[in-house]
Amino acid sequence: MKKNQRWWLISVIALILFFAAFGTMGYLEYAGKSGGVTGATGAAGGASLPASIGASGEVSTEAGKLPKTIEGLTLANVVSGKAALDQISQLHGTNIQMTSGDIATYEKGQEKVIVWMGRAKNAAGAQALLDEMVGKMANSKVFEQPQKLVIKDRAYYYTVGAGMSNYFYVKDDSVYWIGAVTPNEVNVVKTIIRVM
Repeated sequence: MKKNQRWWLISVIALILFFAAFGTMGYLEYAGKSGGVTGATGAAGGASLPASIGASGEVSTEAGKLPKTIEGLTLANVVSGKAALDQISQLHGTNIQMTSGDIATYEKGQEKVIVWMGRAKNAAGAQALLDEMVGKMANSKVFEQPQKLVIKDRAYYYTVGAGMSNYFYVKDDSVYWIGAVTPNEVNVVKTIIRVM
């Protein structure tokens, strides 16, 4: 089977699984571009988890609340505020217009899920950021062309790259990118979309 046929088949299967999970509704090593970031804390550094997370099952950050666990994966690292915005901008190679952001890393053994969240000034701003990301991926050497799936009037995108399965979408005034290396990928993504 040719590479393009294999990619198409994998993409179709992933979208079917993703759609089925919602009904009708590697560890990141980004070195493909100059000044790339390695890991969740990257070159800009990041904050460790606070000593006391609280009994609510959530960690409060500038951008919102993060669950302590997702489908058996534990929140291992959080980068928030300016450090998160700097890292997200560095990944994009430009200064992204966001008001706040978080990068949350969840782990369990060799499984890792990294969630990048950026809040724009409004929903239109978030959609513009998503559209820009999709447009830039047409020429990406790191990621395959994203596949789009619309569920309950919301567009979700799926791509493979940087050693992970990647899902990204807009929810209200925020853009989310989920990078997953876990055999429980569909349930993890479903839970993140539901709770964040």
